[in-house]
Amino acid sequence: MLAELQLNLSGGEPRRLVECALTAGFLPATPPTAVLIGGAKVKDARLLDELVAGNDQLSVTWGEDAILEYSRARDQMMLYCSRYEVTAEALVELLRDMPFEACTTSTLDPTWWQGHDSIHGWAFALKGAGHRLVSQRVIDRGPWRLHRDGDLTVFQFHDLGVDEATALAQAAPGHALLAPMWLGGHYAGQSWAFKSNAYDYKPQFYERATQTSVLLFDEGEAPRRTIGIAAGSRIHQLFTEQVSQVRFVYMDEESARKQLEILWLYAIESYAMTYNGETRIDIDYIPSEVILPLWV
Repeated sequence: MLAELQLNLSGGEPRRLVECALTAGFLPATPPTAVLIGGAKVKDARLLDELVAGNDQLSVTWGEDAILEYSRARDQMMLYCSRYEVTAEALVELLRDMPFEACTTSTLDPTWWQGHDSIHGWAFALKGAGHRLVSQRVIDRGPWRLHRDGDLTVFQFHDLGVDEATALAQAAPGHALLAPMWLGGHYAGQSWAFKSNAYDYKPQFYERATQTSVLLFDEGEAPRRTIGIAAGSRIHQLFTEQVSQVRFVYMDEESARKQLEILWLYAIESYAMTYNGETRIDIDYIPSEVILPLWV
């Protein structure tokens, strides 16, 4: 179906991204109607890929037909096309040759918008090294339809062409699982955004020999935000010391058992104080059977 499509890409080579978007016809080959560099309007006759390569903050528009916005500081490029054939297959073809790590899409229903901290589109994509940004154990267990092509993985959150209420009901569980890690989801997100939201995270102990940060929970369960940021600290390093692993130690074994599945999904080492002393409980853990939604 024809619909507007917005791509928010990170971890890519900006000049090559523009070249691919032009080749695919996602951006018009005609001159833009407006160019802003650093927020100031300019009349610039340079080629589009040269504009992107030579500026840190750029906004280019083709009337209401298309938009390109780029921020080097935030490692983010937004590409917008007002009319595009929106299918999972078309998206895979469009992204196949683009150099990026992560890509979120816009929603097909604008009423879904919930703020910049959420993934709320109809699809999400990881490519190459970008797969490190999501827990590997959740990729094949999530309530979404997967489309793979080489080093590209596209997550489809809902059926296309269904009514808005049905689409949102299908997408909501996947959106929650792939929410940013500082919200308790499984997506580490961009480095600048992750670190700005992780200011209150600090491990209590550090095991230098194994580069493991250790958190101790005297009572009760660990907050989902803490779990997410702890896992993300292995991806976006927060401290002087390198963190290769995270370990949670619970004084209350029952609380540890309650959170074992989510800790396993994040590949966090799980220990509990038992009658036998401090015991690791995730080594022999067998996750529950995956039951995918009927639409998947």
